[in-house]
Amino acid sequence: LGLLSRFKDDAKVIIAIAAAVFFLDAVFVLRFQFVSVGRMFKEAGQLKTGIISTRNDAKFLSTFKNRSSDLKKEIDELDKMVLTEGDMPKALENISQFADRSAVRILKIRPIVESDAKTANKTAVKGQEVFSRKKISIFAKCGFNELGRFIALLENSPTFFDIKSVEIQTDQQEFTKHTVTIILEVAVRKA
Repeated sequence: LGLLSRFKDDAKVIIAIAAAVFFLDAVFVLRFQFVSVGRMFKEAGQLKTGIISTRNDAKFLSTFKNRSSDLKKEIDELDKMVLTEGDMPKALENISQFADRSAVRILKIRPIVESDAKTANKTAVKGQEVFSRKKISIFAKCGFNELGRFIALLENSPTFFDIKSVEIQTDQQEFTKHTVTIILEVAVRKA
């Protein structure tokens, strides 16, 4: 006790003792606190990265769901454009209606029957359904503008018509009319 009372009056000794206590506190106590605080910052950084990743994944998931529903609608629309084998007369009737609307006079319309060697390009889809392409030949008489309107109606049809060739010849009897041969392909699903 006498030693402490002697140091009590000396300010340099008190400052030196306080500095030693602070130094020992910094070396032993604060070092462990800083290590734990450093670990917490590292974990916080990892959590922040995880949160950003989760937000990005959530955005991607919602985009994926929207795109998935859009693709399903598109597939349904495309599926409606494909005919079944029994719908071939309906397709011929639609072509005839398009010709009437555009003032094209159809002289002959008929499906082209191909041999099995030529139709070997059938594609299996979903394991059961088989799609094939059937060709339709159209022989018609019309003016150039009427032909353009007719082709536009075919291309915008709810049934998928692929125009493979168009052959136009001038009619010798009527100079404003042309004889036209059109080859169409239509996708047909076998049931």
